[in-house]
Amino acid sequence: MKSFCMFIDDDGDIEPKITDVAWLPGNQFNVTVQSPKYVYCEPICGAPIAIGHFTFKSDDGQSERFSKYARFVKGLNDDNFDCCASTYKGQNPYSMIVGFDEKNKPSFGSNVTVALSIYYNCYLQKGQLKCRSCDAKYYSTMTW
Repeated sequence: MKSFCMFIDDDGDIEPKITDVAWLPGNQFNVTVQSPKYVYCEPICGAPIAIGHFTFKSDDGQSERFSKYARFVKGLNDDNFDCCASTYKGQNPYSMIVGFDEKNKPSFGSNVTVALSIYYNCYLQKGQLKCRSCDAKYYSTMTW
């Protein structure tokens, strides 16, 4: 059960990654992600900001896509994601429960890869939202 992400740690901060996946009854799972708290020694408020490209795929052929593009998490939005404009911090690590379609449920004991992109250190540049991001994968076994 590991998470892999390309990350250059230049200031002793935490790696953006999926730290846990827990399978729950009712076709749900809890996924926990973390993201860096600093970039170039400056604090990042609200990180992680968004999750995107979120999928799971099992070795028994089951899969589901939850989002293709980045979506704000933790109640963040266009008005409160910016560290300079808000004091909102939220949780880091951040956990969320995700439901999936019954027909896509992996069989008990199957190996499942959960993949997503973690977005952090976001800012507006010429009216367009820019973020650092990291693609992460977590390998789990279906237990429900």
